[in-house]
Amino acid sequence: MKLTASPAAKARFKRLGPAHKPAAEPLDPAATAAARNAQREQNKRIREILAARYPVFGSAQPLAIGIWDELRAAAGDVITEPELQDFLRFWTRRLAYRKALAREGARRVHLDGTDAGPADIADRLNRLVAAALKAAKGGHSAEDELRAAMRERDPEAPAELIDMALRRADAQLQRGADLPTA
Repeated sequence: MKLTASPAAKARFKRLGPAHKPAAEPLDPAATAAARNAQREQNKRIREILAARYPVFGSAQPLAIGIWDELRAAAGDVITEPELQDFLRFWTRRLAYRKALAREGARRVHLDGTDAGPADIADRLNRLVAAALKAAKGGHSAEDELRAAMRERDPEAPAELIDMALRRADAQLQRGADLPTA
């Protein structure tokens, strides 16, 4: 199976190609490194604050869906909302967190550690579809290349789930759905 974007999607991407963006100024490596270090320190500080209050931040347990409101209320004046948003983005994108989420029988938890239900199979499926779409955008359209991209994203995914993700990715490409940025 070869995945291809619809003619409408190809036209849209061609129209919005690199010409629609002004040339970016080269970034100063020292400034970039300083900003990255500042973000790393901020995330470390927030994790220490949250781990002292909530044991779920001591490990990579999948958090309950909709935990944002609980976290925002719990953080109070100690952590600003933008800092909390940055931390939550960092926390949920970590490899350890994603592996815990993809684990067979994974359960989500509330801040106090109580069970919030199973980590849905849809979570895994959505990640696999995103990996296939990203690979397709990168020029990999052969089925084996897309399967390899999905295996890299979720090495323990069952073959049936990979097949389903391929069908969904193909359907999205045929509909002309926007591809994720590389």
